[in-house]
Parts: sequence; structure tokens; C-alpha cells
Amino acid sequence: MRELSPGACWLARLAGHSRPTVTRHPWVKGPLASIPIGGEWAVVRVPGAAADRARAYLAATEEPTGPVLSESHVRSFLVHPVLHDGRDIPGGILLTGARGERLRCPMPGEATGLSRFWAVPPDGSGALLDPWLLAGALRATWAPFPGQALAGSRPAHEQCLEERAGVGS
Repeated sequence: MRELSPGACWLARLAGHSRPTVTRHPWVKGPLASIPIGGEWAVVRVPGAAADRARAYLAATEEPTGPVLSESHVRSFLVHPVLHDGRDIPGGILLTGARGERLRCPMPGEATGLSRFWAVPPDGSGALLDPWLLAGALRATWAPFPGQALAGSRPAHEQCLEERAGVGS
């Protein structure tokens, strides 16, 4: 194994390895490490499509996302631990570590062949996403499920014009 990346060292320190090395780190026993959530950081888990739209929105506004772990249908954003519950994150689930939650993740920079990978790997700086920015991005990019038409999902003036023209009747 090559030298640990700065992001891997940062996660290893969060897992209790004060001086991680290529032989002393959380991934020694397998491709996924179990990192305790809490203290310096929290996790917001968001369904994949909504998370991807929010990430694109943040990129377009030049806001950094911080580390993002990708799984098949969900993304885990590593955020500052300023929220007490997840009610402010539309469609997201907040994990604070209060119940002993852990993040099972691959080593940043290592290919695992698993369905879990770092969409945005930690860079070692400890930079995290502001959860209020994530909440704003989720609100700004909210979309109904494909094929579902929700009442009021279009601006009222468009609905009124279509009704007058007989569109959709």
C-alpha cells in the first residue's frame, strides 16, 4: 500500500488513530472502516437523485460541498455539527452520533470495487459542508418523483393560462 492520503489520515484520526500510518489505520482489516460520527462532524443522508441535484446546484453557485460518500441510492454529506435534529434538512436524515451511529466508508483515494465510494473525498483539511447551505440547495432543487404531478407544482399563472387555452383537458 502506498502512503495514506491527507483525507484518509483525517478520517483515521476521527476514528481514534492519533498517528495513522500505512500499517495503522481503520482500513487494515478490510475495505470499509467504521468511523464514529459525532464531535467534530455530523452526517446528512439524502436520497441519491435529490443529493445529486443539490451537489450540482452547489457547484453552480461555487459553494464547496465538503466530503460526500456515495452509495447506490443515497449520498452522505459530512457537515458541521450545528443541527440538533434533521427537521431543517428537506428529505435528509441527520446523524449526529448521539445514538452511536458510525459511517462505514472506504479509504479516500482507494478503489474498492464496492458500491460505496467517495463522490467528493475528504481532502484532509477538515472542511465540512454548512448544513444550512445543503438545506437551501435541497429546497432550491426539489422536484417531484418522475411521473408524479403534484397540485401546485407549477406556477399558478402557467396553470391558469393552460386552463384557459384548454390544454390538458
